[in-house]
Amino acid sequence: MSSRAGRPGALIVVLAIAKAYFEEAIREWSRLESMMSSVATIVLAMVNAPYGADLCAHQLATMLTDPESATGFSASVFAFFSEIPPALQMDFIEEMELDAAQATKVANRIAEVSGYALPLAA
Repeated sequence: MSSRAGRPGALIVVLAIAKAYFEEAIREWSRLESMMSSVATIVLAMVNAPYGADLCAHQLATMLTDPESATGFSASVFAFFSEIPPALQMDFIEEMELDAAQATKVANRIAEVSGYALPLAA
């Protein structure tokens, strides 16, 4: 019976640790969200608004280096490579710590598929 009596106390300790962990994770998430740079803000405004998309910076970043994006006809990815000035493209790629060579491959493939000259596809 004493082993059962000890379990509620252990559970309370585990729950307290979990609560502290999740509170810290939420604080960190809020801090990171508030740090979104002006580069990301400008890029997202240019690739989301015209197409009614709602991508976050990390979602767009993932798509920019995903070979499937080249043939998936994503308006946001095409907008990034065709409407964002090349210097701002590179700033975003650098800020999001993307593989620039992989992003260039995706841009090249999009240029091939679409027949549209893209600045990063060189």
